[in-house]
Amino acid sequence: MPTRKRAEAALERAADGERTRELLEELEESADAVDDDELHQRLTLAVYRFLEDEPALFVDDPAAFFRELRTSDGFAEGTLITFSAVAEEPPEAFADHVDDLLALLTSGNDLKRGLALRCLYHLAVRVPYAIGGATHAFRACLDDPNARIRGTACLALGTLESNDARDALEDRLRDESEYVREAAAWATARLEEDTPATEPTGSWERTHFESLDPLEFESLVADLWDAMGYRTEETGAGPDGGIDVVAATDTERIAIQVKRYLETSATGPETQQVAGQTARSEFDRAVLVTSSGFTTPAERFADDATGVELIDGRSLCDLLDVNGLEPESYR
Repeated sequence: MPTRKRAEAALERAADGERTRELLEELEESADAVDDDELHQRLTLAVYRFLEDEPALFVDDPAAFFRELRTSDGFAEGTLITFSAVAEEPPEAFADHVDDLLALLTSGNDLKRGLALRCLYHLAVRVPYAIGGATHAFRACLDDPNARIRGTACLALGTLESNDARDALEDRLRDESEYVREAAAWATARLEEDTPATEPTGSWERTHFESLDPLEFESLVADLWDAMGYRTEETGAGPDGGIDVVAATDTERIAIQVKRYLETSATGPETQQVAGQTARSEFDRAVLVTSSGFTTPAERFADDATGVELIDGRSLCDLLDVNGLEPESYR
């Protein structure tokens, strides 16, 4: 079959919902073979949609996959994208590679540590018997310099109901990060026999944000801070200096900027803009929430700034889950 006709046939099968290893290989081979830029782009997008729907198909040899992660200083682009996708829904075969995931927790690369911990957390939800012995590694992650890693460690320890970690989790209730404090509060409640917290459903996924327009996404963020015990006000359109939601208690006022992005990441200048709100006397700190992720300059700026927290799409899903907000209410 001619290359173009073969590519079009593969695209049609993908559009009809077929998700098989054979079709994935057909799409990838066609993308390498065609010399038409528009057709190449369509094939590439089809492969990315495949990755979103069935990330496990991209890891046909888990042993080789983890070997590459362990031995490389950085990431090949394809490996990074695959690990990022599969971390949220790891195949059960990964339960046979817990030692490989634990080894990645000692990496000096924040991204490797974070993705490995996400894999372990989701395995703890689905197959806790496979990683019960990993609680010591999760406890060590409670002191990680990266707030998202500390928060995920709280969720994993709460899921495993690790009473040995109670004191360390209670220390995280005073963490500087809102995300970590909420995750620790959920985890410690799970350890209280009289008032157990509910099992995390994992019902929120970043794809849920796609159906919300920017104003609906702002309202979702405001509802989340309401659920966390704050009084909130949505500023609406106007010269608000970048503030979309104001959250307050009797002792604290927070400026929250909300960015609903589907494919791009929040940037350094946007982080600088929200950081400027902490200089205004009426705010104690500032939070930038995005449905996607953050660029490296944005994360570095937040690390160096005072009173600034970044909450990405994955962390936002965690917070929505542990605070009992249901995605069905926002469709």
